[in-house]
Amino acid sequence: MMLRMRGCCGAVINVVLAFIVSLFVSSSHAHTSEYFSLLQAYSSSNGYAWSRQENWLSNSDPCTGPAWYGVTCEGGYVTSINLDNVGMTGNLPDTFFSLPQLRSLILSNNRLNGAITSIISIRADTLQHLDLSNNEFNGALPTALGQLTSLRTLHLNNLKISSTIPMDICRLVNVQSLGLSGNRRLSGPVPSCIGQLTSLQILSLFNSSLAGPLPSSLASITTLTTLDVGSSGFNGFIPDIFTTKPNLAYIRLGWNNFTGAIPASLWQLSSPLEIDFSNNRLNGDIISPDSYAAKRSTLATTINLGSLTILDLSHNKFSGSIPSAFGTFVNLQTLKLDYNKLVGSIPASDFVGMRLQAFSASHNRLDGPFPSVMVTSIASLVSMDVSYNHLSSNLISTLPSNIIVMHVEQNCFMSSSLSSASSWCDRSSSMVCAPQNASCISSLSSQTSSSSASSSSSSSAAASSSSSLSSSSSMSTTTSSDLTTSSSSVAHTTSSSSDVTTTTT
Repeated sequence: MMLRMRGCCGAVINVVLAFIVSLFVSSSHAHTSEYFSLLQAYSSSNGYAWSRQENWLSNSDPCTGPAWYGVTCEGGYVTSINLDNVGMTGNLPDTFFSLPQLRSLILSNNRLNGAITSIISIRADTLQHLDLSNNEFNGALPTALGQLTSLRTLHLNNLKISSTIPMDICRLVNVQSLGLSGNRRLSGPVPSCIGQLTSLQILSLFNSSLAGPLPSSLASITTLTTLDVGSSGFNGFIPDIFTTKPNLAYIRLGWNNFTGAIPASLWQLSSPLEIDFSNNRLNGDIISPDSYAAKRSTLATTINLGSLTILDLSHNKFSGSIPSAFGTFVNLQTLKLDYNKLVGSIPASDFVGMRLQAFSASHNRLDGPFPSVMVTSIASLVSMDVSYNHLSSNLISTLPSNIIVMHVEQNCFMSSSLSSASSWCDRSSSMVCAPQNASCISSLSSQTSSSSASSSSSSSAAASSSSSLSSSSSMSTTTSSDLTTSSSSVAHTTSSSSDVTTTTT
């Protein structure tokens, strides 16, 4: 009797199981395992609360009937899932990676969490595009990434990864875009084997704690279009990696600790759009004699960055003069040279053919006349900051209406020059002429006193001149104290100039 009941129950169970399975099997190429994989992912990431979930679980096969939001099928198999910014939360199971024909998985801009090592499985050998950026995944980058050899895109930006970059990443020989930016706890060096990624077009590592020198093996990647390693901890010399980069357009190395000179090969690029080397410790001439002074006769073919729109070399230790070769960068919109040790005059006449919108060269040691021809001839110019230099003459009486920001304070202009510019000096808070530079006042006072002394042979006149010089020295001290007071306005000036640059660019 018991055996007969057990047999009966077993038959019932089998019938029930067969019925359940039949619910998820269609006459097409659909696969029950794919439905269960998506069901598990939906459940664990709180699918009921997604902002977009059209037709999810509405039928037993994601590849037949009404299309599930974000799911693409080919030949009865799920091949693509794009659930960007739908409000996914919680842990993500590795079931997505078990879909046998999945080629693209985009789950960026959600609030998924958990260890990233637990979700990336070596089973996803067909995966070509993986984007998990802007989530809350944590832990170490898994060595299993090296098994995803079909990847073309790997974006793991703005997560909570805390590890180094594993050497296994160099096995992704087909990857074209690699993004690990915004992981502030991603540390250590970039693997020297990265040069093996010869299909790489975009390398984005900015805003991390990566350190050490840039690998010279980057020279092997001829396909690179974007190199963005800014706001990290890289140091040492910038390797000469630019010669082999015919399509390199975006070079962002700012906010690191690079030292030494700019490689001469940088100025021989054919199509750069943006170069940012700001906030490093680079020094020497901006354009080295090997690539500039010694080849003036062939300048047109040696240095011709006509496509360049942004050049930021500010906050470094560059010396020498501003290269007149910049005048060949006819499409340049933003040129930032402030906070360096540049000397000589501004080659204004070489710049008149440019399309500059913002020019800043403050806090240098520039002398000579104010670059008035730039102001009057470049109709696109919106912002100029040449404050904190030693410019001494040629202020214009009227500014064109296109100028929104102009800073010439802390220079060596004579009072007559300032008087001629009075119509625009106080036009708004963005137009600043005074105060003068204390050392310049002292120098001008000394010259005036010396001239007075030579024109008078009496000792009393000499004594009077000496007394006048002492008085000027006292006034210089007072003005020097004003420098401290005005420094906060300079910080505001930099911010304003930056805002204008961002807007106009």
